[in-house]
Amino acid sequence: MVRKYLLFTAAGDNTRLESQWFDKTTQRDYDVWVAYYGNTPARVKAYKAVAERVFDNCKGGKFEIFQQIYDQHKALLGAYEYVAVFDDDLLIRPPALNRLFGLCAQYKLKLAQPAFAARGSKISWPITRVQPKCLLRYVNFVEYNAMVFSRDSLRTVMDTGLPGKLQLKLDWLIPQLLKVPVHQPNTNVAIMDAVTCVNPYNGHKPQQRREINTLVVNRPAERAKWTQMAKQRGFKQKWPIRSFGRILKR
Repeated sequence: MVRKYLLFTAAGDNTRLESQWFDKTTQRDYDVWVAYYGNTPARVKAYKAVAERVFDNCKGGKFEIFQQIYDQHKALLGAYEYVAVFDDDLLIRPPALNRLFGLCAQYKLKLAQPAFAARGSKISWPITRVQPKCLLRYVNFVEYNAMVFSRDSLRTVMDTGLPGKLQLKLDWLIPQLLKVPVHQPNTNVAIMDAVTCVNPYNGHKPQQRREINTLVVNRPAERAKWTQMAKQRGFKQKWPIRSFGRILKR
């Protein structure tokens, strides 16, 4: 059975997502695809026991891997109404994931993310911290470790092939590929405060480290790659991050 929504991640050995995104008491509205880049057969077996699809022997950053899978399985991915592309260490349970996808569909969002819990989360960008009185906030920025795409947005973004060329700075690239008016109000991009997840600190992870540090060996070179792409293609390298409006909880 193909469900309406999909949760994709690139996973290594430093996660226990099978104890987070699955349970036996909640009927999931989403499928899960896992692209495995580690070297432990037992982890592959654990993922295959719960996920709808597992791709092993994957190499590269999350969006590099996802670009390859998108190019190979575009028709299958196009069957999903919404696709989330998450880091493998985000702590969020199936009822919250079901609600996240449902609210994205209800409000017809092009791009979204769950808010990060105030306690226990690493907050790189203050706008991603949950605002408890809000259902959602319309914004001009979504962090690339927890993105949710509509079907049309996914096609628009991934058909360019550009996400597969970067390991960092995708939170600045993707809104521009979607032609989000980053300096003007929009009602298509949102942070979903009604649904929170924990973006864990390094010390709270199984091996107390970020696996991206092993995947992205030369961070200055990756930043330079984005700078060059932005200059060549006329992208803004960054902009003031802000919220343009909100819907309060009832």
